[in-house]
Amino acid sequence: MSKIIHAVKNMISKSDKITCVQKVKKEVYFMFNDKYMWSIIRYSDTNNSDTLEYYLSYYTGAEKIEELLSKLEADEYNNVNTITYTTSDLKTSEAYETFQQLHQIVEEKSLGVDKVLDEIIAIE
Repeated sequence: MSKIIHAVKNMISKSDKITCVQKVKKEVYFMFNDKYMWSIIRYSDTNNSDTLEYYLSYYTGAEKIEELLSKLEADEYNNVNTITYTTSDLKTSEAYETFQQLHQIVEEKSLGVDKVLDEIIAIE
C-alpha cells in the first residue's frame, strides 16, 4: 500500500479531525488535524461518462483555508506549493475506493450532513 493511501485511510478513520471544510465550485478544501491543508475533487470527463477520477491535493504556503483560498483566487500560485495525487495515477481499485470514501466524508461535512446524521442517530 502506498503512503498516500495509508494516510487517506487514516484521515477516514479519524474523520472527526477533518475541519474547516469549504467547498468552492466542485472542489472541497479541508484541514486535517488542524495542521494539514488538503482539497479533493471528483472529476468526470464530459466526453466519456465512464471516466470518473478523484484528485487529492496537499497545500503548503498558507496557515488557514481562507488564506489559501484568497491566494488561489488572486492567482498567487507562486506563493502556494502543492502536490496532487490522482486515482488515475495510482491505478488501483483500493486508491479509487479510498479517495471516493474521503470525498464523500468531506462533501457531507461541507453540507453539514454529518451533524444531521449524528442527530438522527442520537434520537431515541
